[in-house]
Amino acid sequence: MYYKIGALAKRFGVTPQALRFYERHGLLLPARESEGGDRRYQSRNLKWLYSIRRYHDLGYSLEETLELFSCESVQELDVMAAAKERETRAELELLESRLGALRRQREDLERIGQLLHRCEMAEMHRLWLV
Repeated sequence: MYYKIGALAKRFGVTPQALRFYERHGLLLPARESEGGDRRYQSRNLKWLYSIRRYHDLGYSLEETLELFSCESVQELDVMAAAKERETRAELELLESRLGALRRQREDLERIGQLLHRCEMAEMHRLWLV
């Protein structure tokens, strides 16, 4: 079974330009059997594209994905996976810190709102006395 570039792009949620980019870097190898030279992707390309998308979902950049595909041993892959895990943990720590700061900001805003509400109520009593 063959897939045209538009159908394959739609199936994997990427643009045809992305598929052409992957092809230029040797990640996909479409057949060009039609008279017009249209790209026709076979099932082996689906497996590669699935792997490319999976690495993307794991946070690997395109450059890192290209490196992954050029690895020659499981040990090389493991080194890259460990580095990505460390990077992800650092990002997570940063996000958790940011989340804590945002929580504190909202608590401060709530206290300020309560103080302003009390001040407004206090001023209303004074207005009633006038």
